[in-house]
Amino acid sequence: MINRIKGALLLDEVVFEEIEHDDSATGQAAVVVIIAAVLGALGVGFGSNLLQTAMPSSGSAIVNFIIIVVWAIVAWLVWSGVTYFIGTRLFHGEATYGEMLRVTGFGFAPIAFMILSAIPCIGFAISLLVMVWSLGAVFIAVRSGLDLSFGNALVTVLIGWVVYAIGMGIILSLVFGVSNQILSITG
Repeated sequence: MINRIKGALLLDEVVFEEIEHDDSATGQAAVVVIIAAVLGALGVGFGSNLLQTAMPSSGSAIVNFIIIVVWAIVAWLVWSGVTYFIGTRLFHGEATYGEMLRVTGFGFAPIAFMILSAIPCIGFAISLLVMVWSLGAVFIAVRSGLDLSFGNALVTVLIGWVVYAIGMGIILSLVFGVSNQILSITG
């Protein structure tokens, strides 16, 4: 599994092909998503705590953490489904939903580096870099998993990303809204 994570981080298409065809790698992909989600949520949480002097508290760190981790898992399932549907129906790619779960799960590996987003002064730049890196990993994962051309894979990933971004906007509004509601009830 470690070698597969390294391969995914290095954007190695051969590793994504191997993951695609290994039915037992679905559990590994889930573990990658969960680890990346936890580390990413910690980075966001630490970064928020560092900014508390500049901005008001967004609420319960524990609630925010849980929402972010749960969203990452849901996003993985949804993005895999969207890329599977678009790739197979629109572009006639060849894959199963399970194959898309495996390859996109490993494509989420760079998100683990979001923990570094808490570093003062450069955290935002690190966040942007990690997002681009992860998007690149998912692109290679989808292209490998569906056996699509560059252009068709790009459209497929971008449609999936739009769905992800809309969901993330909703989640961020929940993180800020729900946390403040919980604080007002308990505080």
